[in-house]
Amino acid sequence: MNARCLLLALLAATLAAQTVRGLPDWAGPHALREPTVPPAGDPDAWVLLDRTEFAYRGDGEIRKRNFRLVRILTERGLGEGGYAVHGLGGASSRIKRLKGWNLRPDGESVKLDRDYVITVAKGNSANYSTDTTTSAYLPRVVKGSLVAFESEEVITHPLGPLDGTSILEVHPIRRWELAMVKSVGWFTATASDGVRLRVDARHFAPLFAPPDPGATSLALDDVPALAKHESGTPDARNCLPWLALSFSDPTVPNAPDLASWDAYAMWIHGTYEPRTRPARPVDLAGATGLEALRTIRRWMQRELTYKQVYLTPDRGWVPETPEDVRRARFGDCKDLAGLFMAAARDAGFEAVPVLARIGDGTLEADDPVGPFGFNHAIAAIRLQAASGLPAEIATPQGRYLLVDLTEQFTPLGWLGEAHRGRRVLICTGKGATWAAVPDAAIVPSRVDVNLEATETANGGLKGTLSVTETGAGAGLRHLALTGGAREVRERCATLLDFPAGATWDLSPLPDPKDGRDTFRIQVAFELPHALEAAGGEWLLPRLGLPPSPQSIQRLGQPRRLPVSLAGGPAWDWRATLHLREPRLPAMPTGSLETPMRSLRFSAERKAGTLDLHLLQTRREVNYPYERREEGVQAQRSDWKGFRTFVDEALTVTAPRMP
Repeated sequence: MNARCLLLALLAATLAAQTVRGLPDWAGPHALREPTVPPAGDPDAWVLLDRTEFAYRGDGEIRKRNFRLVRILTERGLGEGGYAVHGLGGASSRIKRLKGWNLRPDGESVKLDRDYVITVAKGNSANYSTDTTTSAYLPRVVKGSLVAFESEEVITHPLGPLDGTSILEVHPIRRWELAMVKSVGWFTATASDGVRLRVDARHFAPLFAPPDPGATSLALDDVPALAKHESGTPDARNCLPWLALSFSDPTVPNAPDLASWDAYAMWIHGTYEPRTRPARPVDLAGATGLEALRTIRRWMQRELTYKQVYLTPDRGWVPETPEDVRRARFGDCKDLAGLFMAAARDAGFEAVPVLARIGDGTLEADDPVGPFGFNHAIAAIRLQAASGLPAEIATPQGRYLLVDLTEQFTPLGWLGEAHRGRRVLICTGKGATWAAVPDAAIVPSRVDVNLEATETANGGLKGTLSVTETGAGAGLRHLALTGGAREVRERCATLLDFPAGATWDLSPLPDPKDGRDTFRIQVAFELPHALEAAGGEWLLPRLGLPPSPQSIQRLGQPRRLPVSLAGGPAWDWRATLHLREPRLPAMPTGSLETPMRSLRFSAERKAGTLDLHLLQTRREVNYPYERREEGVQAQRSDWKGFRTFVDEALTVTAPRMP
């Protein structure tokens, strides 16, 4: 009997021995439904039902109720005895009711006690907000328990009646449902007939058939769990199914119009306009034009800190005033962008807000109109004539210079690596302008490593190693700014790959805000027994070489998600080794080409000195669903090829006797 058949038999036996009298009425039929098909894989819990009901009450208020029933299959699944509801806090979201039931395999029913419910604020040292998480924990959950939760929530979003949800989770789901209803629990909807509901379904194929246009309910059977042990995937919003829903209610004041991107962009522009009136946070000392912008930019990079402080729910979308940002000396992306816009206006420029998405996924050409596609705000400065700066773009509404004020090391006229290949929404008073970020605008990300060492009497190496990064580099400059020497040292321990027994010291760090284009660290080190012979060959230590790739897929496991691998900084590694005895490189020159990278290597011996040079260029690659296995094989080949190539490059031999 295979594992799935055994699981099916165990589930049937458990069901036969367990009544459902300790569960709420809505859970009983789903608990008693015979498991004709066991869940795929080796799950720790099985979600028998996840149903969410939405209703619109009017006045921008959404009522939401969730029903969830889970069977605990293993000890590792006991976490499903907990339940969490995330909200914006304040007046924007609150839990109206939360109930829970634990039907144990011995027939005992344990109900949720209020002592096991807690609401905590979400935040850390860089992020203070009204966001909350309400968590509930059922006591005495064991393997075989049937766990049920029922929650009722009131949502009044600062941007109007809208919400969204993803579908897949860490456990398989036998039945997943979404429904728009006229009533939810304790109320009946009272919205006017003029309210329109829009449901946008994203990335359902190839897992599911897309829902019919205009559908207000949806049901899915046998939803698989999120893939385990798979890395190198696109962001979830670009490959996994999710839903965005919004109620268009013209009676709600100050809510954005989601009928078109033009309407939404004008709303954003109108939100920023009264909060970005001309202001002079720094003395320009007579500077005008682009030099005035550079002066403002350098002052902000030196004096202000990026930090999220959201003491009201609407702060996630509404900027602070320039005066408040200057006084506090910190702000989030839109606060910093707003201050720069105000200062640029004082210097005689037109300035508008720009919405972007960086980090978590990309904006797609057919993204639904609304705020959830964006996670970043920058500024655009209107130019009357070409500036020659790389971050300048020409649009139907004019020529603009894009400026990201959260980038504390990027000079005016350039953008950081996070904007590569992205597009942005320029929000003017006349509507929306979409623009692609020029590749030439991205500061080249580069790491230059220089190693100089001398062989010691016992076959060790003693010397210095310097790392100079440009752009994002290896992230050392950012760590120096946020965590100081301690965090830089911790990063160097892995980045530079010092072997066991090595001793090393990090030189004092330069000021990360010194305004230079590069950031440089230096390490003095000593390695004992670094040149031990093995069969007439010596393998040099891997100090400061590009990091080795990691496998993205377990052997023997079928790939479920597309393969998406980002590029990386160019890595230029040079070593000068002063050796006590002549050594010859086993590979004087070599190259490796894969879809993911290009490697070039050369070595030259001069008397007692060995000069080595390795240059790596990384490439971004994407393999869609239909080519995902090809992507796994390509990455596995790249991983093996890299390790073999580097081992050959670091191998030296003794010269042959004449």
